[in-house]
Amino acid sequence: MSSYLTFYLVPKKTRKKYDYNKDDGHTEIEVELSTGTPLALMSYSRSNDIYRAFNETLNTAYAGMEEKYTELTTDGCKRVIEDLESEIKSTEKRLEIDYKMLKEGGYSSELWEDIHSMERYISEQKETVEAVKHIENIVYETANGYNDFEKVLINID
Repeated sequence: MSSYLTFYLVPKKTRKKYDYNKDDGHTEIEVELSTGTPLALMSYSRSNDIYRAFNETLNTAYAGMEEKYTELTTDGCKRVIEDLESEIKSTEKRLEIDYKMLKEGGYSSELWEDIHSMERYISEQKETVEAVKHIENIVYETANGYNDFEKVLINID
């Protein structure tokens, strides 16, 4: 059975619109936008690094057959980024040791494969950090009212 981490945007119910007419001058009108039902933005499967990063760092709601959500905040995104960057630094330190062992001990096919594997892992993790930074930007813009959404929600189903 597949499992997915899904990101939702909750649209604002209303928005203020400013209008001008000759009689009243500037007037403020409340325009209805939506009912506030969460809209699915994107999903990541269990095999994706973004799924793993959010699932391991945050206590994400498991929806199953219900409508359960966890509100995603910029602080939550920052924690995910910090955890990923910590993993990258740790792997880079191990990689330095392997380079030193390779330099001092000579060629070893097993060590060479480990080095390539860690370099690939670091590259993938850096891409994941960039993707989470984009998600964090959406959360930031939403939290500060720069778009027509109230909040960002996540869940696992």
